[in-house]
Amino acid sequence: MHLKSFDTFLPIPCDATVLADRYPMYWLRDLYIQGCVLPEIAIHRLLSNSPFLERFSVADIRETHKLKIVPPLNLKFFKITQSPEYCSLKYIEISSFSSSDHHHQNQHPILNLMEMEMDTCHPPSANIKINISAPNLSYLMIRLWEEFKFDSYRTLLPQIKRLHLCICSEVLIRTPADPVPEFSKLERLHFQMMFTIYSLPAL
Repeated sequence: MHLKSFDTFLPIPCDATVLADRYPMYWLRDLYIQGCVLPEIAIHRLLSNSPFLERFSVADIRETHKLKIVPPLNLKFFKITQSPEYCSLKYIEISSFSSSDHHHQNQHPILNLMEMEMDTCHPPSANIKINISAPNLSYLMIRLWEEFKFDSYRTLLPQIKRLHLCICSEVLIRTPADPVPEFSKLERLHFQMMFTIYSLPAL
């Protein structure tokens, strides 16, 4: 059996390591995981067993505090989405190159599209710490809620060519007090305003 696309949603929390151990993933191109516990060992096995993976999406990660990803060489797109009831995630680390591949950094076009959709995860998601090292990343979509700061993205934004910003109205009001990050290579901007129940005018 040669899987090229795999979607999974489990209503009962399940360790995603089961997927890596039971399913042949060598030829996999597109992987979408929702509602699973996703420990570091599971991510490592899934990605190392899928050298041709091009798209990797995760949603509603359960009982997982840290998400650490070293993308395989062919990965072009990564997306993460969290819902309000699954806000255990506190740290995201993405590094396009493993420690043993630093001398190949200029040879592999890894991960040039990424979407971080915490839009349905209420303000607790603002506490997520983000550390991203992806030299080839050129498209980024992020949704900004209350208490959001650009700090986690400050070193990343100067290399972005296409940016999609979905900004909560409270963020727009508070942001001017903070230094605006540099967008030195930005060619295309999609700006979308969002409103919360707290920002809507009283009837």
